[in-house]
Amino acid sequence: MKKSQVRKLKPTVSPSSIKAIIVIDCIIALLLLLLGISLIASSIQILKDPSQATEQFLEALKNYPSSNIAAEDAESYVLMIAKVAPYFGAILLILAFTHVLLAIYLKRRKNWARMTQIVLAIFAIIYSLLIIGSGNFVFGILFLLIEGWIASYLLFTPGGKDHFS
Repeated sequence: MKKSQVRKLKPTVSPSSIKAIIVIDCIIALLLLLLGISLIASSIQILKDPSQATEQFLEALKNYPSSNIAAEDAESYVLMIAKVAPYFGAILLILAFTHVLLAIYLKRRKNWARMTQIVLAIFAIIYSLLIIGSGNFVFGILFLLIEGWIASYLLFTPGGKDHFS
């Protein structure tokens, strides 16, 4: 056989790190799915009867004495949030579907899935820095470590690159 005819064969077994990324994608997809559904369901419930949500909103405002929202305006704020929440829920459902697709196509060794995963991980790293900046250090740092590991593995390690070439 000539050297030009010899092809580099892909290994048949995924590295354990790729399997871990696939599992993380599935967990993220499940969490996004649950959050998206709960946002949509909650907004439907609030739109049916905004009184209970308004009471809870007013109770929460007591923790923020500097808030200048009048009690008579509280229901309009609650309704505004309830009308916008389904759109955020739909975005979360789309992201959940995206993570499921990424998990499937990472398993099938598609390089576009690797690149998309890297882009989503970079956005997640930026988001985790915002979370840390808002004061939620534990969740933000955990999220930063996980997404940073995913991005760095897929970008810089030979196992992350070679698996998809």
